[in-house]
Formats: sequence, C-alpha cells, structure tokens
Amino acid sequence: MGKKNKKAEKPELTERERLKRERKMEFLRYLITGTATTVINWGVAALLKELLNISGGLNSVISWIVSVVFFAFWGYKLFVFRSKTMEKKTVFYEFIGFVSARLLTLFVEWAFMEIFNKALGFDQTVRIGFTRLVDGVETGSLAFNVGEFYICKFFATVLVTILNYIFSKLLVFSRNNPFLKHIGHKLAEGGEDEDQSESESGSGNESESINENNSRNNNNSRNDNK
Repeated sequence: MGKKNKKAEKPELTERERLKRERKMEFLRYLITGTATTVINWGVAALLKELLNISGGLNSVISWIVSVVFFAFWGYKLFVFRSKTMEKKTVFYEFIGFVSARLLTLFVEWAFMEIFNKALGFDQTVRIGFTRLVDGVETGSLAFNVGEFYICKFFATVLVTILNYIFSKLLVFSRNNPFLKHIGHKLAEGGEDEDQSESESGSGNESESINENNSRNNNNSRNDNK
C-alpha cells in the first residue's frame, strides 16, 4: 500500500471560535499600541519632570497631548480596531469621539495625580531593595531609589489603560459612536429622499407613457372610423 502524503485538513473554525480568536488578536494589538503610547507618554513625562521640574496634573496634560493626539488615535484606528475608512467626515467624528473619551480619562489621571502626588504628598523618593541575611547578619544588599511620582504614575496608567480600552472598543470605533450614528441617520434620510424622488419620477414617467398610449389609441380609433 502506498503511503498517504495528504496533510490532515484543519477543521474550519466555528463562528464562536473565530470571534474568540479575533478578540485575542485585537487585544494583543491593543497591548502593542498601548505599550508604544505609554512609552511615549512616560518619556515625555520624565523629560518634563527631570529637565523642567514639571509634575502633577500639568505634567499629565502635556504628556497626554503628545502621546494621544500625535500617535494613539491613528494607532488604534488603523492597527487595533481596523477602522479602514478614510472618508473625511467619518475620520473627523471618530477623532472627536476618541479625543472626548481620552479627555475623560485624562481628567481621571489628572485627578489621580493631583490627589496622590500633590495633595497627599507622595512626591518623595523611596528606596526599594533586598537584603541578604546569614544567621541574622546582613551580608549584602541590593537597593535602588524610585520617585513616588513614578509609582503614582504607574497606578494612574493602569487605571487609564483599562478605561481607554472600554471606551475605544464600545464607543469610538464601533457603530455605537454617537457621532457616527448621526451620520448614519443623515445618510439614511438622504437615501430615503432619493428613493422617494426616484419612485415619484418613475411613477410620473409611467403615467406619461400611459397617457401617450391612450392618445395614440384614440387617434387610431378616429382614423378607423373615418
């Protein structure tokens, strides 16, 4: 008997499995883009803190503008949620929805940093390290300093990342975008008007053709009578 070299065919994915796989890939793309956005955000925040000594809410606002307006919108639109339409009005309303959602989460981050970094005074330096003990005697240690500003920034970033995904997924790049819904209603109304005008023009043409046929029949009957 000859050996069968046919490869086993892969079973087709069910609709549920396909959607589950797409959600995983979408979330992976979100993590990649979110990581890049966070790197830009943190890079700008560090430069402002170390070079210009700008911290607190103002630091968050400036780093947000640089990372969100100039990078994040296009990354989430084209790469994460695969919104390929480049029609000017649609892109504009997507941008408005995106910026509106990000302004809300920016306020959340700003409030978080103002409360913990400024009001509660978490703006000092803490030493994080490990000490090796042998029979209760310290034999070595490894430690490094971390500014409490960056600790507060970390927890604010986690909270904002979760909120941003929810807003982008459910509102901005979806049919639930209130601005895109407005466009859809306008287009639907325009389509109905066009259909109505076409039907009216069609019925008018039909009635004209009927009248022409009736006039021809009347002329023919007159000629027969003559």
